[in-house]
Amino acid sequence: MDRDSIPTDRAANTLRNGDNGKCITQVYDAADYRDCSDSTVWWTVQSRSDGSFKLVNQQTGQCLYSNGLGQAVFVGDCAQNTARLWRTGSGGSLRSDYGGGLDLGTSSGLVTQTCAGEASQRWTSQA
Repeated sequence: MDRDSIPTDRAANTLRNGDNGKCITQVYDAADYRDCSDSTVWWTVQSRSDGSFKLVNQQTGQCLYSNGLGQAVFVGDCAQNTARLWRTGSGGSLRSDYGGGLDLGTSSGLVTQTCAGEASQRWTSQA
């Protein structure tokens, strides 16, 4: 399997960033990046027939979702809507169906930005 691809419908994996080596984590209702040993860094992919998927936190059962282009990314209930749907993009990017690519942001927390192939937008799945 290509290390840039996100596995579908498998056991939980971490999603490590290509810029800082930190993993996507859930901190209350926010999405952040932290050391990959944190208990909330494990995510399960729930695939859909259209090629999109939801990222579900294994510990809380909540989904990663976009709040729109240029906005913070959150974690909440997994209600069916576009903000909870993601797709893999080129170079290991995760693209929201709601707009933008998952990015580290400027200080803390994750945001969706225009996908430009930056290292801060590359994610690698690891078991």
